[in-house]
Order: sequence, then C-alpha cells, then structure tokens
Amino acid sequence: MITTQVFEIDESIAGTSAEAPAKPSFTETSDAEAPAGPADHEIAVEAYTRYLLRGCQDGHALEDWLAAEESLREKYR
Repeated sequence: MITTQVFEIDESIAGTSAEAPAKPSFTETSDAEAPAGPADHEIAVEAYTRYLLRGCQDGHALEDWLAAEESLREKYR
C-alpha cells in the first residue's frame, strides 16, 4: 500500500511568532486518493536518462520531459 503525506501550514500562525516557526500538519492518503499518473521526480529521472543516452547533448529538455512523461503514463495504464 502506498501512502502520500500532504503538508499544510496553518496560515493564522505562520510567521507571527519570532520564537518558533509554524508547525506543518499532515494527513496520509490511501492509494485511491493518490494521483493516477507519474510523479514529477519519476519524470525527471526518465528525462535525465534520455539526456544521458543522447550523450548529454543540450537543447532537448522539453522534448525529453514530454517523451518521459508519455512513456511513464503508458506504464500507469
């Protein structure tokens, strides 16, 4: 089972105390609430892999990102 932590900062106390910063609260979500597609870090790793396989040739960042995103979306189907 995969869980995701969601952090929220209480805006009413954020930045009002010089002594201590506001403490974030979090909730855990279940698989049913998790996003159905790849996470940004997964896409970034795949895009970087494509960059490396091309020989570290610059100028294709968007192309790599979109291709990585599409490739990973197919895995989530």
